[in-house]
Formats: sequence, C-alpha cells, structure tokens
Amino acid sequence: MAEETETINVTIQPVKVTEDEKIEFYKSFLSNKAYTGTEYLFDKQFNITFKSLTVKETMAVFDQLRKDQLSNYINTDSNYMMALTNYRLGIAIVTMNDEDFQPDITKEDYKPANGDDSYIKARAEIFNDWPAFKLGALAEAFRTFEDKVVYLTKEIHTPDFWKAGQ
Repeated sequence: MAEETETINVTIQPVKVTEDEKIEFYKSFLSNKAYTGTEYLFDKQFNITFKSLTVKETMAVFDQLRKDQLSNYINTDSNYMMALTNYRLGIAIVTMNDEDFQPDITKEDYKPANGDDSYIKARAEIFNDWPAFKLGALAEAFRTFEDKVVYLTKEIHTPDFWKAGQ
C-alpha cells in the first residue's frame, strides 16, 4: 500500500528594510552601539522602538533563566520559552508610543530582592499582567525587528546592498 505524502508549501516572506534602516544599522555597526528600530502596529497608530541586545545583556538573560531553573520557577519547556521571550523583550523595548519603557528599572539602579532576582526579571514582570494577545503582538513586532537585524547582518558581505549608504 502506497503511503500518502502531503506537501506543505512554506513561503519565507522577504525582509523589507528601508534606506534609513540600512544607514542606521551601518552607523550602529561603526559606532559599536546597539541598533534601534521602530515597528508600527494598528496602521501606524501605535509604535514600539526596540534595540538589539548586547552580549552582556544576552548573557544576563541566560543567567536569569538558569537562576529560575535552579529555584524551580521554570520547570517546563513552555515556561522556559515564555520566560526567554519575556526577558529578551523586556530588555529590547526602548519606547512604546514614544514613552520610555520602564526607565526606573536599569541594571545600574535596580536592587535585587534576593539571589534569584535581577533587573532582567523585573523588567519582564509587567508582561504577566498583560492580555496574552497584547504580549503576542509585541513579541511579533520584536520578531520583525530581529528579522531585520539578522537580514542586515547577513547583507554586510553584499557590496551592492550598501551602495545607497555611501
């Protein structure tokens, strides 16, 4: 008996970047600073600005995840993935609708409550009270931003891509 197979057509959407985004990425690269970009929701009625994470911030996220595992705060794969998303999102958001996002919770100023706590966890705490669809929309906007960062990084070696920025 012949086995039926199903074909799934997966179309990868091309990443769209503007000339301004190319220029800002190039400037960030040269100045050794985080790349920032703004994503728009609701037909540009809501905006959210993200920044790329530094290596130290990325390591701090994974350190917090490890603390959470050791304290049994994270005990399933789904909890791990949710915390990873929330921690990265909490660090990456710069502004929402042109208002600073959690300006009082910074690495420099935050005082951990205990050994399992950090500014990473504190910045993500706000998401626990949001409706899941709102968090999902912001996570999707962050994914779009990160897709641009990955695309721009891959295009560093493509000479014709950068002609407009010269």
